[in-house]
Amino acid sequence: MTVIRTTQFVVIGIAVSLASVACSASSGGAASPTRSAPAHGTPLNSLRPVDLTGKVSDTANPVLSPASSRVIAQVRSGPDYLIAYVTGHKCGLLVIRPDSPRPVQLQVTAAWPKNPSEGSFRLPDGPYLTATSTSATPGTFASLYCGVNSEVIEYSSHATGPTSGAPSGIGPVSVVKPSKVGAPIIVSVGNTRTRNDVTAHYKKAY
Repeated sequence: MTVIRTTQFVVIGIAVSLASVACSASSGGAASPTRSAPAHGTPLNSLRPVDLTGKVSDTANPVLSPASSRVIAQVRSGPDYLIAYVTGHKCGLLVIRPDSPRPVQLQVTAAWPKNPSEGSFRLPDGPYLTATSTSATPGTFASLYCGVNSEVIEYSSHATGPTSGAPSGIGPVSVVKPSKVGAPIIVSVGNTRTRNDVTAHYKKAY
């Protein structure tokens, strides 16, 4: 009889544990990313490269090393061209203004997280490591968020504000345009599902 009672207690204990797990999962835990949540998408260095042309190519090529850098997206916003690229296990951003006396506005790189426990999950499909850069042009700055499958750019410039026209992109890229002066444009690079997650996150804030 002792053995039977012990077995019954163990079964009841397991059932209670499973019920607790089910309650936790249904309480909205999936609504916010966790450090154990796997990122989905295509590695950035596996995306199809984008060819630069004209003045953009003439300005960018001397700065980027064709042997080690792969351009994966380009966005034009006002007079500025935002060029997203990968080099090794790093994301890169080069901003150029071809018709300016100083065509290279800024350049910044950030490394990929080495493992899922490194970096931030503030944005969807993380983790991300972050780098920022300012330009010699007043009021121009960029924040670059680098993940294995996703590159996100926050770019702000007086020349690319709400009245500068709709941004245009080439490659696997989506853009969220600011609705007010001073807010950055958001550039998301990655596969469609990843970009949808990121743009939805920013549209809630905008």
